[in-house]
Amino acid sequence: MSSVYSIELLRTQPLIVVDVKINGKGPFHFSVDTGASVTVVTPSAARIAKIKYGHAKAATAVSASSRAATSLSQLDTLEIGDLIVNEIDVAVIGLATVNRATHLNLGGLLGYNFLSRFRVTIDYDRAVLSLQTRDNSAS
Repeated sequence: MSSVYSIELLRTQPLIVVDVKINGKGPFHFSVDTGASVTVVTPSAARIAKIKYGHAKAATAVSASSRAATSLSQLDTLEIGDLIVNEIDVAVIGLATVNRATHLNLGGLLGYNFLSRFRVTIDYDRAVLSLQTRDNSAS
């Protein structure tokens, strides 16, 4: 049986932003990024949430304009509204360039590996992100 979680959008311009807790810490401002293949956490948010990433699996992050070395880690929990997702992989990547360009203080990005677990609806008029679960996708 599926459930629908409604999450208040903090802003819709220049990016869609929601509050997220990682490993029970936060909230951190995360952008909903349908173009990111994996969820991203900044090094500063990772330190606050006590995510071990220095010895994690190495990877390369590729964006439209650059490539960067990163490390992959796993969160114990990611909370958005009343929804809690356990054991989700994340890339630890700095977002200073994005934060400077948008004048935001993002702690991360919700990417495909999170969003694909749900039927996602963005209601701009009501400023609500709706996430409808699929069986066994969240706890």
